[in-house]
Amino acid sequence: MSHNPDHEQLVALSGADPETRFWHSANPDNSVPLFQEIQGDVPYKTSLRKAAYDLYGLLQKNSPAVAESPALPRKPTDDLLISVMLLLHSLSYIASHPRILRDGKTFDQQYVAIPLNKNDFRPSQKYQDLAYSPFRKAVSALKHFALEGGRPWIEYVPGFFDQQTKQGRRTRIAPSKDLCNWMLQQGLIFPRRTISTTPSDLTEKHGVLQVSVPDPADPDKKIKLLLDRPAVGDELVLPLLNKWLAKLDVACTLSDYDTYTAHYDYNHGHSRLFLGGKEHFRPCSRRKMAVGEGCMGAGYRTSQANCAST
Repeated sequence: MSHNPDHEQLVALSGADPETRFWHSANPDNSVPLFQEIQGDVPYKTSLRKAAYDLYGLLQKNSPAVAESPALPRKPTDDLLISVMLLLHSLSYIASHPRILRDGKTFDQQYVAIPLNKNDFRPSQKYQDLAYSPFRKAVSALKHFALEGGRPWIEYVPGFFDQQTKQGRRTRIAPSKDLCNWMLQQGLIFPRRTISTTPSDLTEKHGVLQVSVPDPADPDKKIKLLLDRPAVGDELVLPLLNKWLAKLDVACTLSDYDTYTAHYDYNHGHSRLFLGGKEHFRPCSRRKMAVGEGCMGAGYRTSQANCAST
């Protein structure tokens, strides 16, 4: 593609980054608050903890080279490690779900709003279980981190307070493409990132069989309704199929974050890679694969598939 100065200027004015094509809105409403706790299954928490250790090592090595970056101890304290884990947990969540559908409307999730006011960490406050000083150090170290010759790993938007309206906004951070690629390699970015529900909760709440019908308020959209009659004929296989899919163990390999977003349905606020069951999204193993084994390697009991190619 040829270089077009007018196009680059238009991209910049629209809020996009002309070098990385990583678009972030200037609207502070396109953000989610930092999570208060780590939620997820054991494999995810294990991956998150390992990723936090690895990231801390990168931040610690970088801190002496950047005057603005705080000095970090060689080994992380518990409070520092928890701070890094919560930052990664929140950033990887919005990277997994850059846009969601809620009440028939789509909402962008491009930033994590982080607490930097000491009052937010006091007893009975939202982040009372998070240590103020270690968290500030972790944020500052991440703010000033970039791989050699690369760009910063986060976009940092300072908070503000309007004296006239008496309204303010927290400081917001967004992951760069480099950080998203790194989190993907760590196994932290994947379609199913439910926070407060489980598959059994969803089945009990929404029922087993649903049908899509045109939305009376907007014929161009569809809504899901519970099937209001018993299943008949070929439909009888659907509940059995749902139970089988819930047990399915599927592994998908993604080369980079661009591949992930290329399979994201921004119109409906979900990834097209979502299959149900137990998904594993990770890069191909570096060891040599056996013929017919595909990119996932051994250890997956039911299915092998490269979802990004479908």
